[in-house]
Amino acid sequence: MGGQAPGRRNITDELCRALSSDPALPRLESGRLRSSWLVACAERIGLAGFLQAAGIRCSQRLGDLAARLPAATDTELLALLEGHA
Repeated sequence: MGGQAPGRRNITDELCRALSSDPALPRLESGRLRSSWLVACAERIGLAGFLQAAGIRCSQRLGDLAARLPAATDTELLALLEGHA
């Protein structure tokens, strides 16, 4: 999180610290946060149905398919992040 522009800084650790205010719970880790976000995105765009319909059962096949797709535009990426996909 934070982007690649030189003026932006990585906010992942600060976000995890803010979301982990209860010492009785395990500290939120950026990897877990990213995984949860990816699962939510996959559910929103219907990835499970697509994979099942395409007969894709491993990430290698998905990688082969993704390599042939055009890169998403910034507008498309923002729409996905905002839930407009």
